Formats: sequence, structure tokens, C-alpha cells
Amino acid sequence: MTLLHWAGRAGSPKILRLMLDRCRTLRLEEKDAWGWTPLLWAAYHGNVDVLGMLIDFDANKNVQDPDGRTPLSWAANEGHADAVICLLAKCARRVLEDKDGKTARDWAKTDEIRALFDC
Repeated sequence: MTLLHWAGRAGSPKILRLMLDRCRTLRLEEKDAWGWTPLLWAAYHGNVDVLGMLIDFDANKNVQDPDGRTPLSWAANEGHADAVICLLAKCARRVLEDKDGKTARDWAKTDEIRALFDC
């Protein structure tokens, strides 16, 4: 994992902001040993500030992990309503299917989160 992966995972917006402001050559799409980008980690952990920042710096909001799951899928699966709202507001695609043919809505953990996809 790179420092960007850890910033996404740990939800460190201050550290991420410093890295993004000072180093324009950061590879936001670099995948770690599990095939995850910093944006996937931020979505999995529900780190909304980091999600928004990475997307604002042009991270691919529709990136897929090795199983085809997107940041939106992970946020929905982990029950992070705020992260789902953030990703939908940033125009993450709702209909991308993973290798099992499931969309992010299919992975939603609660009715509350499923309802976010119906707006």
C-alpha cells in the first residue's frame, strides 16, 4: 500500500490534502496488492472527506476492484449512507455490475441505503 492508500483507508483528509497539494504526480489509480485504489479504501471505510477530495482530484469514481465492485458498491455494502450520498452526488454510476451481475444497490445493507438509489 502507498501513502495514498493509507490516507484513504485511515480517513486522513489533512494528510491527503498535503500530499495532493504538494505532489501533482501522485498516481491516484495505483492499485495495491489486493487490486484496490485509495478511492476504494475510502469508500469501504466511509471516509467521506477523503472520497470527495480524491474525486475532486480526478480519481476514477467508477473504478472496479478485481471482483468488479465499485466504491459505490463498497459504501453501500458497509452501510455508509454518507459515503453513498457523496458518491451519488459526484455522479458515480449506479448500474455498473460486478462479476456476479450485482449493482451497488444490490449490495446495500439496509433499506435506508437502498432508498438512496431510488431518488
